[in-house]
Amino acid sequence: MNKPAAEPLSIPERKIAPEQVTLVYSTRDGLHLFSILEVQGMVVLDHDLKRAFEAGVKGAGQLVGAVCRERVEYDVDITFEEFEQKIERQVGTVNTNRVVTVSCEIHRLVAA
Repeated sequence: MNKPAAEPLSIPERKIAPEQVTLVYSTRDGLHLFSILEVQGMVVLDHDLKRAFEAGVKGAGQLVGAVCRERVEYDVDITFEEFEQKIERQVGTVNTNRVVTVSCEIHRLVAA
């Protein structure tokens, strides 16, 4: 079931960081790209999928934190290996020159 597209956050409209955002992956010409569906302004690019994945999760917290003016940290509920398998199930290989899109939910960590 497809969920409706979220409206991108903007500083005047959003003061509280969302509990969950969608990390969106695509690949083009050997580069792995990550962005956030709900917030415009972040694109992580790397030739190494694992580095890009980890930077995407960390970058999500940094960007949402900057937009909402609070400290935000997110964590993904699947391992990198599980995410890589998800890509392989959907497109057959992680090293493709086709444009593919795979997403996963990342959840806000509760402050200690």
